[in-house]
Amino acid sequence: MATGSVQLAVGRSDAPLPHCDSRGRNRFWIWLARRGTRAPWADWAWAISTIPVLLALLVEIGRSLRRGDFGLDIVAALSMSAALIFGEELAAAIVALMYAGGQYLETDAEGRAQRDMTALLARAPRTTMRLRDGKLEEIGIDLVAVGDRLLVCQGDVVPVDGTVADGIACSTNRPAEQLIPASPGLLLQQN
Repeated sequence: MATGSVQLAVGRSDAPLPHCDSRGRNRFWIWLARRGTRAPWADWAWAISTIPVLLALLVEIGRSLRRGDFGLDIVAALSMSAALIFGEELAAAIVALMYAGGQYLETDAEGRAQRDMTALLARAPRTTMRLRDGKLEEIGIDLVAVGDRLLVCQGDVVPVDGTVADGIACSTNRPAEQLIPASPGLLLQQN
C-alpha cells in the first residue's frame, strides 16, 4: 500500500447488518412482501362499497336500454364488474366512486340550471305599458302589435324588440347604473 490509501470492499460484508438477512436484503421489505400490504377485511370493505353503486347503475342501464339509449354507463358497469371478478376490489371501488361523483355533479349542475332558468323566466315581463291616443294602458305582452309605442321605464326589462321612438335615456337590460343615452332609431332587443 502506497501513500496512505485505503482499500474498501464495496457491497460485501462478512458481518450481516441487524436489519438485513444473510444476503443483505432488508428484512422489513421481505416481511411486507410475504405478509401483503392490505388487511384481510379490506377487500371485503371495498367490494361491499362497490356493490350498491353497481346495482343502481345496472338498474339505470336497464331503463336506458329499454328507451334505446346506449351510454357510457355500460363501460363503468363493465369496469366495476370485471374488477370484482378478477379480485381488484379497490379498483372497483375507485370506479364506483368516480361514477357516483359524476352523477352527483351532473345532478347538481342540472338543479342549478333549472333554478337559473326559472329565475330568468320569472324575470320576463308579462305586461307592458302601451301609449295609445295619448293615454297609457297596461296590456299583456301577447297583445303588442307592430307599430305600438311602449313605455319602458328605468330598470324594466325590454318586453319586445323595437326601436326607440323618443327618450333621453334607456336601460338595455343592464343594471340601473349602466344607462346608455338613447336617441330615436336606436334598436332595442329583448333578452
